Amino acid sequence: MYRNHKSRSFTTTLLLSAVVLLLLFAGAANQVSAAIVIDAGPTWTPPGLGASGSAGTGPAFAGGLTFSYSSIDLGATANLYYGVKADAYTNGFSMDGGVDPSSSEIFRYSSHGGSSIVYTGSTQVRFDNNTYSAPYNTRMTVTIAGTGSFVQDATTASFNSAANGDVEVFWHVQSDFTANYLIEVESPANTWTPGNDWYNALANTGIYGTGTSVDDGFYYEAIPEPNSLVLAVLGLLGAGCLTRKK
Repeated sequence: MYRNHKSRSFTTTLLLSAVVLLLLFAGAANQVSAAIVIDAGPTWTPPGLGASGSAGTGPAFAGGLTFSYSSIDLGATANLYYGVKADAYTNGFSMDGGVDPSSSEIFRYSSHGGSSIVYTGSTQVRFDNNTYSAPYNTRMTVTIAGTGSFVQDATTASFNSAANGDVEVFWHVQSDFTANYLIEVESPANTWTPGNDWYNALANTGIYGTGTSVDDGFYYEAIPEPNSLVLAVLGLLGAGCLTRKK
């Protein structure tokens, strides 16, 4: 009876230990989930992405450019994020005839709230007589339509690029969504107008033109493999069951 009693007590101890380990694991997982983890990205093709498309004349024209992403399998990743992509191409707008935006023309993070992120820059106009205007303020507004929320921490900021522009903030994807990119210029009257529409209305600007560059992509946390802590818990549970049978 003593051995059987001890056996039951040992089994109970094992089971309680397993529960404690599970609780500790759950607490550790919650602490980890509070920090953004990125295992891969930026990429145009994350696991689970279904269909994608775009609509609109361009980001610097009225209505902007809208990217759409649908049939997303959220179970293919632990966490899926979306945002500006600055690893290979610049994000910016120029009116000085440059092929690619550079210097202050490259967008830097300004603010975010609700469903929109705002990036800002500035550019000069290069006229046909090869003279330049004073700098004009520019901005790119990225507006998301879908279920999710913005996240920002040191991890998201680490994807900022001195050469290609800021990322700074991710959209935590929770459903299919669209992302509208609209680039505007602030006129002398302090009104904001789509960049190319405003430029095309100017006189003496037929030679040099504008430059627009926008890149987007995904970042994600992979689904974790079973770790040693989980295996230890399973081992304790198994040992408890065997002891109980004895």
